[in-house]
Amino acid sequence: MCLYGTALEKIMKNKYELKSLITLAIDILQNETEYIFYRKVIDRIFEETRKNFSIESVNIRLTIIDSLYSTNMGRRLFGITDLSNEIFLIGKDEYLLTEIEKYKKDSEDSKISILLKNEYGIRKYGKKVGAARSLISKYLYFVSGHNFPIEDSLVKLNINDVLKYFYEKAIIINDNLLHELISFCENEKIKFDEFDNFMWLLGKLLRGSLSLLLPKDNYLNIIKNLKISSTKSKEVDKEIARKIIDTQYLDLINKDISNALYKFLTFIKDFKNIT
Repeated sequence: MCLYGTALEKIMKNKYELKSLITLAIDILQNETEYIFYRKVIDRIFEETRKNFSIESVNIRLTIIDSLYSTNMGRRLFGITDLSNEIFLIGKDEYLLTEIEKYKKDSEDSKISILLKNEYGIRKYGKKVGAARSLISKYLYFVSGHNFPIEDSLVKLNINDVLKYFYEKAIIINDNLLHELISFCENEKIKFDEFDNFMWLLGKLLRGSLSLLLPKDNYLNIIKNLKISSTKSKEVDKEIARKIIDTQYLDLINKDISNALYKFLTFIKDFKNIT
């Protein structure tokens, strides 16, 4: 009984910590970040094109998401066009929302399953590129008013480390990942958009990507105070990622980040040490 009680207490403590960190992530992102600005831009486009639904409006929506979220669909020949056609065939937003609800309930006849499995676009030499789960999940996220999980590289790369850290478990990363995320969020009573905020912020900071989180002047001050010596983008990110969780450097940039971001960075230091 004692061991059971201790294990149960640990699980409850971890659940509380995760939800506290999700609240912290939301607080950070809501603080006039470009992340929220971009999300508002996309929300506005979806709202303005909802009444005049057409294949062109679907194309515009996908193009904007692809551009602001770097899903790389634009690099495929005919990729956006192929996906636009498939979404348009399902019908207006209200029909798509019905299919989304079917998918959430794991219904076999949901058209969302087919949408996620199909391949879109080709390479220059004619070979098919593959599915577009990241872009599609983001489209469904926005068409549903942020009520759908996002499956992208940040989630795939970090979800099992998060589950291991807070719950001491893992999942298989495959075509069932979205259903795993749906089940997890519903069981833990976490909103999809709030969990996405947490996973996005965690992923970006682990990569050393700060530009969407801070005003330009603060970002430039941080680059200066961190004494970034690299000049190539990927190397700059790696150097930032290493230094922003170093106590020595974290104190140097403290004045250019919020208290909430400072707290989140101290969590990431512990997170990286354990995972």
